[in-house]
Amino acid sequence: MTFTTPVPMTHPCSHYRPFPFPLNPHAPQYDREQRERALALHIQQQLVNQPTSNALHAQEYDESPDQDRMMRDVLYRMPDDQGFDVQFPFDGDSAHKKAEIQRADRAIRNQAVCAAHLEEQRLLARRRRLDAENFFAGTINPRCFHGFNNSASCDLLQSKRRLMAEHRSEVTLSARLKSPLAAFQFPAELDFFPALGTADVFALIYTPANAPVRAQEHALSLLFADLDNIPSFGSDVVRNARRAVVTRVDEALKELDKGVKERKGHPVTMPIEQPANVTSADAALKSPL
Repeated sequence: MTFTTPVPMTHPCSHYRPFPFPLNPHAPQYDREQRERALALHIQQQLVNQPTSNALHAQEYDESPDQDRMMRDVLYRMPDDQGFDVQFPFDGDSAHKKAEIQRADRAIRNQAVCAAHLEEQRLLARRRRLDAENFFAGTINPRCFHGFNNSASCDLLQSKRRLMAEHRSEVTLSARLKSPLAAFQFPAELDFFPALGTADVFALIYTPANAPVRAQEHALSLLFADLDNIPSFGSDVVRNARRAVVTRVDEALKELDKGVKERKGHPVTMPIEQPANVTSADAALKSPL
């Protein structure tokens, strides 16, 4: 077989699909310039003072219209054993800039979506809080009247509102109970006085030293009275909440009574001056309960 004999092919040329590839419009001009530079290089190599490879590259970059990009390429030039097209890709900078622009655009869109999502969540939380406040206050949004036209639905809604109001009252009383329990500090000593007609039974009298105990007992008694004024309407939730508050108030009163009994072992008798003309009825009224 000679070099002029064509190589036999398995399939005709029409069988193979053409492979399209992008062609740089400046490629013909670049090839022509490369041929001219190669010819000039061949002529210069015949002389004694042959220029170096970097000098030739610098000369080419000075003649190039895009000197900034070419000088940036020469700083990061690949080894000489690779082709010139691989060393200096013309479309690499534009592709890199396009990718950076796309990433920045995507980050801006994601940030805008995140900000919109946070704003939507904040508005939703505010709307729910306002709906809860309106429900507890007994007001209903007019757009919620749809479906509650009959009397049975209205009665059911009114009963639910009453139950929620009573439950909220019990929660308020439970919060009121925490304040006196946390602020109360039992006095180190209490003042006692023998009860009327007895010599060994001592009662707690009304003195400045006993004022914190009396005030605590009065506050707990008021909580009992407020609990009695809260109807349950047959709701187990309201009953259980009221039972829990009553248990806590009862335990606080027992602790108060226990502290008073522990300090009865050291009674402090205070002499009370009575005028000579005081009757037995007046003495009974002035004696401690």
